Amino acid sequence: MSFNSLEFLVFIAVFAAIWPWVRRHDRIRTVAIVAGSFVFYAWWDPRFLPLLVFSGLIDYGAALAIERWTAWRRTWLWVSIGANLATLFFFKYAAWLSGQLTGILGLEAPVGWLADVILPLGISFYTFQSMSYTIDVYRRDIRAERDVLLFFAFLTMFPQLVAGPIVRARDLIDQLRTPGAFTPENRWYGLQRIAEGFFLKCVIADNLAPSVDRMFASAPDDWSGASWWLGALLFSLQIFGDFVGYSSIAIGLAAWMGYHFHENFLNPFRATSPRDYTRRWHVSLGTWLRDYVYRPLIKGPMKAIGPTVAICATMLLSGLWHGANWTFVVWGGLYAVGMVVQRAIAATAIPRLLPSMVAIALAWSATLALTLVARMVFRSSDIGFASQVFRRMATLAEGAWYRLEAPGIVGVAAFMLIAFAPLPRSAGAVPRILSPSVAATFAMLLSALLLRGPANGFIYFQF
Repeated sequence: MSFNSLEFLVFIAVFAAIWPWVRRHDRIRTVAIVAGSFVFYAWWDPRFLPLLVFSGLIDYGAALAIERWTAWRRTWLWVSIGANLATLFFFKYAAWLSGQLTGILGLEAPVGWLADVILPLGISFYTFQSMSYTIDVYRRDIRAERDVLLFFAFLTMFPQLVAGPIVRARDLIDQLRTPGAFTPENRWYGLQRIAEGFFLKCVIADNLAPSVDRMFASAPDDWSGASWWLGALLFSLQIFGDFVGYSSIAIGLAAWMGYHFHENFLNPFRATSPRDYTRRWHVSLGTWLRDYVYRPLIKGPMKAIGPTVAICATMLLSGLWHGANWTFVVWGGLYAVGMVVQRAIAATAIPRLLPSMVAIALAWSATLALTLVARMVFRSSDIGFASQVFRRMATLAEGAWYRLEAPGIVGVAAFMLIAFAPLPRSAGAVPRILSPSVAATFAMLLSALLLRGPANGFIYFQF
C-alpha cells in the first residue's frame, strides 16, 4: 500500500477514526498497530507477510537467547545476523550475482528461476531495523523485549515500514509502551508534515519524473553535456522530493499518533563535503552504517590500517544496500573517493590559506558537482550508459539543449529555495516557510490534489 494511493486514504481514514479510542487501552493499542501494519504491508502482496513475520521472530528469539544464555551470546547474534543477511541476499542479490558469474566465468548459473524471484517490499529497511535490535541487545545498550506484540509493533509500524526512516528500538519501543502524546499540537504538527510530504512527492517529484525519464530513456549522445548536468540536477530534485516526501509523511503520521521519529534529512543540498552530505541525506541509514559497520571496523580488524579502508568498505556497502547493480556500487565508491580526498585536503594547509567564504563556496560547489555525477550514475541503467553520459558531462559536448519546461523550472526554483533560503543547520530537509500557517498547510494539500504529476510509486520502494 502506497501513501499516494486511494487504498491508503481509505486505510488511514479508518485507522484515524478508531485510534483515539484504541490508544487508551494498552493491549488493544498494540494489537491495532500490529494488525494495521500487517494489513498495510500485505495489501501489496500477502505472500511476503510470512517472510516479515519469520524475520521478526528470529530476531525476537535471538535477542532473548542472547540475554538468557550468555555463554552463547555471540552465537545467537550471528544466528540473527546470518538469517537476516541470507534472506536479504537471496531476494535481492542472488540473481544478480548468478548472472555476473555466468558472464565473467562462462558458467551455467541457474539464473532462469532466480530471475523470477520478486523483491519483497521494504526488505532492506525492515531487515536493517531488525538487525539493529539484536545488535543493541548484544551490546547491552537495551534489554530484550519480552512482549512479542510490542516487538512487532516496533518492527512493523506502518508509517515507516517500507521506506524508512530506519528506527532504532531504543528510540521507539519505550514510546510504544505509552499511549503517546496525542495532543492538538502533535496532531497539527503531524498534519503539517503530511501536507509537506504530499506536496514534495506529488507536486515536485512526480512533475519532474516525466522529464527525467525522457532524458535517461534516450541515447547519451542525444543531449549536450550541459543538458546532462541539468538532467542530473532535476533527478536529484526528483529523488529528494520523492524520498523526503515519504519520510515527511511517515514522521507526520507518527506525530499524529503521538510518537516521535527522528528527521531523516537535514538540508542535504547545503552540504560542504562528501562526509557532510552523507550525514544529511538518509540520516537513518547513514547513522546505521556508522554505528554497525564503520565504527566496528575502525575499532576492530581495520584498526591498524586506518580509516581509509573502513570508509571505502562502508560506502561500498551503502551503495550495494540500494540494489543489485554496479551503478549503485560505483555511486557508493564515488562518495568513498570523495571522503578520502576530503580527508587528505583537510590534513594540508590549503583550507587555511583561503578566505573562509571562498573555502566554503569551493567546498559546496565541489560537493554539489560530486552529488550530481553520483546521482547520474545512480539513475543510469548500467555502467556503460553512465560512462557515456559522464564523458559528455566532462567535456560539455555539443548536442540538443534540453528545453526546460514548467516542471523543470519549478524544480530548479525548489533547489534554489532549499539550498539558499536562510535557516539553521539543525532544521529539517526543507525551509519551513509554509508549514506554520493553516492556509499554507491546506494549500499544500490542495496543490497535491490539483497540481500533482503523473502517478508514480515511491523510488525507494525498489530498495
